[in-house]
Amino acid sequence: MFELTENNASLDRASQYELVLSHCLVKLGVNEKRWHHADAFTAAIDYARKSGYLNAKNELTVLGKSFVALQNLELSEAA
Repeated sequence: MFELTENNASLDRASQYELVLSHCLVKLGVNEKRWHHADAFTAAIDYARKSGYLNAKNELTVLGKSFVALQNLELSEAA
C-alpha cells in the first residue's frame, strides 16, 4: 500500500478507477440502505465491464480513460 501512495502515477490510476466506479454506482442507483457494500461494488464493476469502461482484468479501457478525461474536463470547468 505504501508503494501506491509514493507513486503519483499509481495514485492517478487509482483515482481514475474510482471515478469510473463512482459513475457506475450512480448509474445503478446505489444507496446505503438498499445495497450491501460488497454487492454494490461488485455490481459497479460488472456495470463498468458491460459498459466498456473496464476489461476482463478490471483495467481501464480506452473508453474508460476517455470517460475519465471528459469527467476531469467537466470538473475543471465547473471550478
